[in-house]
Amino acid sequence: MGKAKRELLEKFDIAEAGLFQGGLNNYKEHNFTSIVEHLAEKRLEAEERYKRHLREIEEMHRNRLVRNSEKPER
Repeated sequence: MGKAKRELLEKFDIAEAGLFQGGLNNYKEHNFTSIVEHLAEKRLEAEERYKRHLREIEEMHRNRLVRNSEKPER
């Protein structure tokens, strides 16, 4: 393993560990929830946005199919 890769992995491990450190400041920054709970909430929000967008795209596709089926043939 190269020195640069080893240093990057060490820095990544330090940064990742910092995400899960507790403390009053972290609780204050995240509406008095733990960082783990905050990240879980963000993931759920992102999943809900994805599902909503997917439903919108599916609805647009269905509407397009209906419009195309109603067009008179030439």
